[in-house]
Amino acid sequence: MLLQNTEPSPTRMARSAAEIRRWIVEEVARTLKVGPCEVDPAAPLDSLGVDSLGAIGMSGGLAAYIGKDVPATLMWDYPTINAIAVALADEEPLAQALIHPGVINLQTQGSRTPIFFFPGMGGHPLTFTNLATRLGSTQPCYGLTVPGLDGDSPPLETVEAMAAAMVQTLRRVQPTGPYQLAGYSFGGLLAYEAARQLTAAGQSVGLLAIYDTFAPGGKVTRPLWQRLIRHGYLLLTRTGRIAYVRGRVRRLRNTITHRPENVTPDAAADGTMEERVKIIQKLNRRATDRYKPLPYDGSTVLFLAAHRPDYVHFYKIDPTAGWGAHCKGQVQIVTLPGSHFTLLNAANAGHAAAALLPHLIDAPSNRNER
Repeated sequence: MLLQNTEPSPTRMARSAAEIRRWIVEEVARTLKVGPCEVDPAAPLDSLGVDSLGAIGMSGGLAAYIGKDVPATLMWDYPTINAIAVALADEEPLAQALIHPGVINLQTQGSRTPIFFFPGMGGHPLTFTNLATRLGSTQPCYGLTVPGLDGDSPPLETVEAMAAAMVQTLRRVQPTGPYQLAGYSFGGLLAYEAARQLTAAGQSVGLLAIYDTFAPGGKVTRPLWQRLIRHGYLLLTRTGRIAYVRGRVRRLRNTITHRPENVTPDAAADGTMEERVKIIQKLNRRATDRYKPLPYDGSTVLFLAAHRPDYVHFYKIDPTAGWGAHCKGQVQIVTLPGSHFTLLNAANAGHAAAALLPHLIDAPSNRNER
């Protein structure tokens, strides 16, 4: 997974680990608007507070600084800034990190059955770093990136095609089942489709975990008169009415802005990494609208956020978020603290890990049943 630069490649520079470390620390400090002395190069990267798009941008800038291509997922391939600096100063460790393109090694130690995490909108599984850490040193965890994120090929346009490509990728790491799959938001659709394709190919899926994802048909817009009554109720009964109106206007504007009708996969070829991610997000939204899942013979664990935003009241919500209509097996619902955007963050990852552990096929309570 190499960054593709539209400008001529800069002259290769022999940078030492100390120089690379200093560059990354200064860039992280600039992004976070803090002093370089406040950035600990030995701290876990997920604890520094750099978001996924910022990390991708840093990978591109670092490639220009050292004058050679680096993995687009560099900030997730290594646990600390120190580890990145050493790897980029030494070709051998860097080559080791690229053995499985499309896979981010969130936690590779342990002999238990691996978990493969499918990413949300944009195609990078950074959301799962905190959860992978909390699952312990004996549970291998791999994050998958969507095809096209690395720039070596155009992004794909359908859930089915993305899942098929990602199944090929994960089977390079684990050739046969049973498989453990988990997906967040848009990644829930990818994980479901991957599980369906694997079982259709005769493979076993031991766990399908879906994090706060609605299946097609899982929420249906209420009639206009019901929505108007709800709007009126919220305006009359809640504090912060101006903020509520502003939020509704902002949501409407974002809905219009994010319409992906004119976006094509080829548009991602000539842009920067950040531009490519934004295009992939729009393609993912369109793929979501078009996805019509086929039945899945297995069961699903559905993790739902406890805090639901006001807008859900404008929909008729299926109790299983729509998955009961597609899964022939059981849909087990588990509620997690937090919102859609925070249920897997550092503050809530411990709760999420505790909730997931009993469902793992290698969990201690399950070993006697196998």
